[in-house]
Amino acid sequence: MGDAQPSLDEVRAIRREEATNAATILGAGIDFLGWNDLSFDYSVELVRQLADFIRAFAPDALLSHHGPDPVSMDHDRTWQLVVNAVQAATAPGLESDYAAVPRLPLFFFEATNPLTELEGFNPDFYVDITDTWDVKLQALQAYHAQPFLVASYTDVAWRRAAQARFITDSSTIEYAEAFERMWPWVGQCLPMHVL
Repeated sequence: MGDAQPSLDEVRAIRREEATNAATILGAGIDFLGWNDLSFDYSVELVRQLADFIRAFAPDALLSHHGPDPVSMDHDRTWQLVVNAVQAATAPGLESDYAAVPRLPLFFFEATNPLTELEGFNPDFYVDITDTWDVKLQALQAYHAQPFLVASYTDVAWRRAAQARFITDSSTIEYAEAFERMWPWVGQCLPMHVL
């Protein structure tokens, strides 16, 4: 037999430590809801828990995994839970210690690299991250148990930058991230390029 695989508890501890280190590098706070890595199911109770968390935090926007995700079970469950929790967090009938929040902008990111196409990911929003790429790279390097993330996300950031350069005709974009919006854009005029 080959090397023994780490237990689920060991994987959870490793990923928690790596995520905490990455958040510190990014200067971000981080909370954990205690769900098991790779082994949680969709439930109304988890939707309520997440909706309550969203209400308590009252963010300006949310980012989540794109779905459906046929490659990663926990990414797929997270996507389902977030979509429904955002809807529940806006509902006045949800029993909670916190007030309902207005409908939140929800942006899906591509988490299953390099197989994003299997998710049906169709980006409609790009962000130039050239100025912050070094910090993102350091955060990715904090995931020692998943060393492939650095090469994979670097490749994706280059590819998305090439697309963003083509869309904007800007030659200064070296790294970019792409997102898909949950809700269509609504405004007083056409969303023209801002260069």
